[in-house]
Amino acid sequence: MDDIHKIEQLAAASWPSYIQKNMGQWLLRANFGVTKRANSVWTSADTPEGDFQQEAEHFYKSLGLPVCFHISNASPKGLDAVLADSGYEKADECFQMTALGWDIMSHTDDNSRFTYKWEEEPSSVWIDHFIQLEEFSPERHQGYTNIFERMPSCKTFFTMYDQESLTAVGTASVIDGYGGLSKSL
Repeated sequence: MDDIHKIEQLAAASWPSYIQKNMGQWLLRANFGVTKRANSVWTSADTPEGDFQQEAEHFYKSLGLPVCFHISNASPKGLDAVLADSGYEKADECFQMTALGWDIMSHTDDNSRFTYKWEEEPSSVWIDHFIQLEEFSPERHQGYTNIFERMPSCKTFFTMYDQESLTAVGTASVIDGYGGLSKSL
């Protein structure tokens, strides 16, 4: 398996949806409408047999959710064009960056101005801070709780303060020796 396929598998496992249903090697994911990643078709494998568009549309319609396909460099070639021909539009293009841990650490400075709080499981306050920094609606609290509770067991949630003022929150999880980080500023 090449790196991009491995990274896409790890990213999907580290941001799990409340509902996940296999469609061939793809995953139909739903999480009460909270986050596009957790409410999208994960397509980083061979195209499933049959009419995948119809099956995906039925799945999301039955849940009252819009259909969204997560396309990456690990998705089947030409998938975005097939979807565009069916009327789908690109939205929220994302990218992933990779680096070795020791390379990242060699570029960090010790700054005593910042303090950190670490939690093994996210407290309600941590989730509130996350939602605040992302400028999301408080109604998303339960949806994010579902994702964070389902993350792999090797995880942490941190809060960063700049002279006691909330500055950032983030998550870190490790699966199969790979670490994933996300942050909200």
